[in-house]
Amino acid sequence: MALKKFFGKKSGDDFDYEDDILGAPTSTSDEGDGGIISSSWNGKETSTTRHNTFEEFFQKRERGHLIRSEIALAESATEIIAQQTIAKHLELNVIQVFMTDDGISARTYISDEMGGSMFVNIPKKAWPTYSVKMGVFLSNIANRIMSEPWRVKAKMPPVKLAFYHVVAGETNPNLLEIQETTMSYLQAIEIRKGEPGHVSFAEMKTKDGKRALVFQVDGEKITSLKHGGGVFQAVVAQFRKVGKVGSISLADISLSPEFRAKNCPRGAKTYHFLAYKNLIERKLNEALKSLN
Repeated sequence: MALKKFFGKKSGDDFDYEDDILGAPTSTSDEGDGGIISSSWNGKETSTTRHNTFEEFFQKRERGHLIRSEIALAESATEIIAQQTIAKHLELNVIQVFMTDDGISARTYISDEMGGSMFVNIPKKAWPTYSVKMGVFLSNIANRIMSEPWRVKAKMPPVKLAFYHVVAGETNPNLLEIQETTMSYLQAIEIRKGEPGHVSFAEMKTKDGKRALVFQVDGEKITSLKHGGGVFQAVVAQFRKVGKVGSISLADISLSPEFRAKNCPRGAKTYHFLAYKNLIERKLNEALKSLN
């Protein structure tokens, strides 16, 4: 799932949390119609649902039920085969990243610790960099998930992180198989954590109750209290200052109380963090483009 346009304010304007974050419109792709498409596979057929807004997506989807195999919309019979193969390997309490490619594009499915899934389609050549950056984020979020009050109260087991490639079978190329590649990715993730250019995001409240965005770029704090609507441009400037180029990916994030109240009142799961990450990254990368 991709999140489309994210309109904000120009540098120097006051920052408005409701308009600049929670009010962001969303879409399934950069070219598609507005809304989010979610889908579920019950072992026999795929059913899909379209939601007009980001908020509606979560309000209708977050009902406290265990979702075993919710996966993005299938566009072809071949893709459905891949989804069926993935669905058979979903595990509780494991954040699972599945990648399948057609030689040109890499289709990535991320299934969270409770079975809710998100989908993204990227060029195959972008996969090595994307997977490691996403791995850094997911490894940090796994620690946050384990601290969620509902998981602590229920004495849930630790959340693990695993990576897989969906490949053609050795004996029958028409059948797909799952190859676990976790160890090689975890090693690459640990190396990436030691490199510069890590951006994290949180929210704070002032003594008078105002909400503010707080970013850190390798420990350098940048806030909307100081930069107003130009906070995203300020993050980009600091990102470049440490010698990084290309798009910005968040390494860690915390959910705001308002987001939690509207979208995950029963407790956050990985897909909530991923969706919020997409919203913030969209704004940062729009700022990056505006400064090029």
